[in-house]
Amino acid sequence: MSEAAETRPVNVGIDVEGHFSGLSKQSMDFHDAIAELIDNGISANIKSNEYFAQDGPDEYFRIQITIERYENEVSVIVADSGEGMAPVVLQEKIWESGNTDEADGVLNEHGFGLKNALSVLTKNEGNPPFVILSRNEDDYGSGQFGRIEGPISDEMELEIGDFRDEWNEGAGTLESPESGTRIQLSTSNDILQSAYRRASNLSTLSQALREHFGVMYRHFLQHTDRNHISINWTDHVTDDAGELSVEPIYPEFRTGEDEDGNSWYRTDEIVVEDDAGEQYAVKYKRGIVNWEETRNKYEKDTYEGISTGNGESPFRLYYKRNQTTQGIDIIYNGRTLKTGLIEKIWDRATHNDFNDFVGELIISDDAFETVNNKVDINDSSALWLDLKQKLNDNDEFAPIKFGKQEKEDSIKKRLKRKLEAQMATDAVRAEKGFDGVDIDLLQRFEEGFEYIYEVKRSKAKPIHVYQCVMYWDAYTRTQDSDLSKVVLVARDIGDNARAMLDRWNNREDEHGNEYKLTFQPLSEYDLD
Repeated sequence: MSEAAETRPVNVGIDVEGHFSGLSKQSMDFHDAIAELIDNGISANIKSNEYFAQDGPDEYFRIQITIERYENEVSVIVADSGEGMAPVVLQEKIWESGNTDEADGVLNEHGFGLKNALSVLTKNEGNPPFVILSRNEDDYGSGQFGRIEGPISDEMELEIGDFRDEWNEGAGTLESPESGTRIQLSTSNDILQSAYRRASNLSTLSQALREHFGVMYRHFLQHTDRNHISINWTDHVTDDAGELSVEPIYPEFRTGEDEDGNSWYRTDEIVVEDDAGEQYAVKYKRGIVNWEETRNKYEKDTYEGISTGNGESPFRLYYKRNQTTQGIDIIYNGRTLKTGLIEKIWDRATHNDFNDFVGELIISDDAFETVNNKVDINDSSALWLDLKQKLNDNDEFAPIKFGKQEKEDSIKKRLKRKLEAQMATDAVRAEKGFDGVDIDLLQRFEEGFEYIYEVKRSKAKPIHVYQCVMYWDAYTRTQDSDLSKVVLVARDIGDNARAMLDRWNNREDEHGNEYKLTFQPLSEYDLD
C-alpha cells in the first residue's frame, strides 16, 4: 500500500496593481462604467427586491452626475444621498473583488461595480485618479467624512476629517447632504467620447448620456417621480454649460388588433427551470411601435435634446426603426442590461420587417446571472438557455412582422372587423366589378342604406378623392341601393385633397343627387 500523498496549502496572492490593471482592459464604454456608479447609488437607497411590487414605495434615490471637460482631461463626480459607507467598508470591503457581503442593494450583485468603473475610467492614472468621500450619521462625528484617494494600491489610506468643501462639490441637487457617497475621478476625452462617437461637443454628449440613462433606468424613473438622476456639465473648451434631468425613455405602442385579431401589444409570462428543477417566471412584453405618438411624446420642445435626422424615431441611439435597434430589451431587477436583440434570442437574422418591433424580457430573480460588468445576461446559464428555447419553440413569442408601413390589405381586414362590430351593421364585404371598379369595403346597415370605404395607408391625395367619386358614380349607376356616403380612410389628408373633397360635395351626380364624400383618419378607427 502506497504512502498517503503529501498535501501543502496553496496561497492565492493577488498583485493589487496588476489585478486592477487587468480590470481596466474590459470593453466598457463611458456610460456603462458610469452606470456601475449609478447602480451603487441606487442600491444605497433601495434595498427591497420587492421594490417594483410596491405602490408608492418609501425608498427612492437622487443622483447627480457632474462632468467638466478640459482640453486634456475630463473631471467627473457621481454623487448620491444614500446611506453612506462606514469606515471599515471604505478600508476593506469595497476593495475585495467579488465581495457581496456589503452588496445588499437591489442592483448590487457581483461586488465588482466600483472596481470596474474606477479601473476602466481612470486606468489608475491621474493626480489623483480618483477620490472617494462617504459618510453616514452613525459612524462619523459631526462634520466628519471618510476620504480615500487613488491610485489603487496597497498604500491607500482612509482619512477621517472635515472635507466639507469637497463633499459639497457636484451635489447641489441632492436632498440629504449629511449622508451618501461622492466618487470624484479623472478620465480622458477619448473615453468620454465612447458614449456617442458622433458628438462634437459636451452638450451633445450630455444629451446622449441622458438617453443612455433614460433607457437603462426607465423602470426606476417610471416607478416614482421621487427617483431622480441629473447631469450637470461644463465644457471649458467651448465655454458652455448646462443641466439635464434624465427622463424615462421607451416608445409608445400601437393599440388594437392586427388582421388576424391578435393584439398589437402583447404580454405573456414564461416559466423556466434551472438544472435543479426550480421554476422562475419571466415577463415578456412586446409590440409594434406607434412612431407618431412616440415623436409627439418626445418632441424636442418638451424633451430638450431629443432629435433625429430620419423623421421617424425621435431618438439618437435607441429605437431608431432600423435593423440595429429592433428587438427585445433585457431588464434585470429594473435595470436595462441590453437592448435591440433579435439574433441573440431567436434563430433568425434581423430584417426590415421587424424594424417596428420592440419589447422587454423582464427578469426579477437573482437566480438569473449577469456578466460581471452588467452589460449583458450570462447566456450560458441554464435559466437563460431554457428561456431562449421556449422563445424559439412557441410561434406566439416570435418577433412581430410589420415593416415600414402596414400593407393596405391588412388595414382593410382590420377595418372590416371594426365595422362589423358596429351596431345596426348588417354586413361588410369587398365588392368587385361595378362598371369596372373594385370597391374596398361596402357596409350595409339593417335599415338598408350603405357606405363605401376607400382605404389608404398614407396621406390622402386628390387622386384618392377622385377614386371615391368613381365609386359613387359606378355603384349608383349599376345598383338599386341606397348609397348614403363614401368614406375615404387614410392617415391624414392634404390641403389640395381636402379642397377637392369640398368641391365635389357641392356638385350633383348624374341622377341629380348630391355627392356625399367624407374623410376619416385611420386613428378614428384605432388603425394608426
